[in-house]
Amino acid sequence: MKRNTKNGSALAIAIVFSVVLLQLALVYSKQVSNTTASTQQIDERVRLQYLADGIAQIALLKFQKFPSDYYYAWDYRTIDPSYFNSFTTNAEEFKKEAFDNDQDQPESILSKGGKIKARLISMNLETTSAQKWEQEVLTIKTEAKYNNNRGKELTADSVLTVKTERSVIK
Repeated sequence: MKRNTKNGSALAIAIVFSVVLLQLALVYSKQVSNTTASTQQIDERVRLQYLADGIAQIALLKFQKFPSDYYYAWDYRTIDPSYFNSFTTNAEEFKKEAFDNDQDQPESILSKGGKIKARLISMNLETTSAQKWEQEVLTIKTEAKYNNNRGKELTADSVLTVKTERSVIK
C-alpha cells in the first residue's frame, strides 16, 4: 500500500500564498494613503499660487486701465502716501480680507474650516533710464495664505515684473 505524503502541502501552499497577497495589499494601501496626502498638499499649493498670480494680474489690469491715476499717486507718494496706498495696497479689491467671504471661497476649502487670504503687498515703479518718463519697470508683489486641515499655514508669493513706457503727447 502506497502512503500519500502530500496531505498537508496544499494547505501550506495556500496559507503562504494568502500571506504574500495580504502583504502586497497592505503595501498598496499604504502607498495609496501616502499619495492621497501628497496630492492634497500639491493641490493646495497650486491653488494658492494661482490665486497669488491672479491678484497680480488684477493689479496689472488696474494699472493698465488707470495709468494716469497710478502715475499721479506714484509721483506724489512722498508728499502724501495716502492716495497711493488707497490706489494700491489699501484698495478695496486688494485688502487682506477682501477674499474672505463664503461666496468667494471654494466649497472644498470651507469644508476643511480654513479660508484663503490673498493680498497685494506692493506695486513699485522703477525708472530704468536716466531720462524721466522713458522706460520704467512696474513690479507687483502679492501673497496668498491658507491654514490647511493639518494646522499648517501654506503661503504662496508672486512677483510680476512689467516693462512700461511713458511719453508726453504734445
